[in-house]
Amino acid sequence: MGQYWKIVNFDKRVATYSQGKVGEFLPEGGPGRLAGWLLFRLQRPQLQPHTKKLTETIIQNAKGPQDAGLGYLGIAVELIEAIFARIDDTHDVACLCIANKTLWAIGHKYIKDAKGHWEGDRIICVGDYVGDLPEDMLSPAEMEELRQEAEEYCRGYLNLYNIAEELFSDADSLPTTREDQRVREMSHIEYELYQDLTEPYYEDYNDGWVLCNLSKLQYVRADTVREMVGDALELGDVLLSQICWSTDPSISMAYNGDLHRGAWAGNRFLLATMDEVNGALREKGTWTDVTKVVMKQVAEIWRSEHGRGWPEERAW
Repeated sequence: MGQYWKIVNFDKRVATYSQGKVGEFLPEGGPGRLAGWLLFRLQRPQLQPHTKKLTETIIQNAKGPQDAGLGYLGIAVELIEAIFARIDDTHDVACLCIANKTLWAIGHKYIKDAKGHWEGDRIICVGDYVGDLPEDMLSPAEMEELRQEAEEYCRGYLNLYNIAEELFSDADSLPTTREDQRVREMSHIEYELYQDLTEPYYEDYNDGWVLCNLSKLQYVRADTVREMVGDALELGDVLLSQICWSTDPSISMAYNGDLHRGAWAGNRFLLATMDEVNGALREKGTWTDVTKVVMKQVAEIWRSEHGRGWPEERAW
């Protein structure tokens, strides 16, 4: 039957449905759909241009919490920040923001931290024959907690694939009934503001992106990928090829390398620019450009499926 795979975000405790065999979703003729979906999860959501302008106006005119319509509670800004920081759902953040201008001014920046955004999370594409995990992916305490939870609630063989199947949420789950009810009760202007916050704007993919591995302080440059393979691949394809993990090598492909022991499996990732890598991200340590090293393996994977002439001799 072959080995089946799914993408798991351990920190968000979400996972995709089974994506089938690696040979069915990874080496597509062009940029892969699953890979594009994964890269989208790492993109930083921005406010719509008109919403950004509105937010700037609100921030300029917002007063202290007590004067801004919060009654006599006199809630400190630090406390409001703490409340927003503990909310991990986009819809909850948006509903709180549209209740008051000051809440909007403080809370709009927390939209990017919602569950649909995977920046900085541990991500792995795991096979259902897996029998171990990448070294240092989980702390001993996390391993023990996961083991206890799995023994209590999971049936059958306990591995990350099956645990995610039983315990983790669907990575593309829709809003709950409770959220739908809140939307139905909103006024027209409230609904417009709610949509502006819950349907953020994403910048188009471009060659300026850099895929950063926060765990290993390594990065792959989109412009170098473009120079090497043109438009045949994008950063999402590169990432997906590096995070597959299983103890069984079956991938339903002609490739004979250790794709199933991905060097980046279970690591944390970020989409940034070279200005950020050379600027703010330097605080994390010394970064290494591994684009050409990684792309050498990636090219071998794709050529095993599409011939030695790939990408110049593509069938599409």
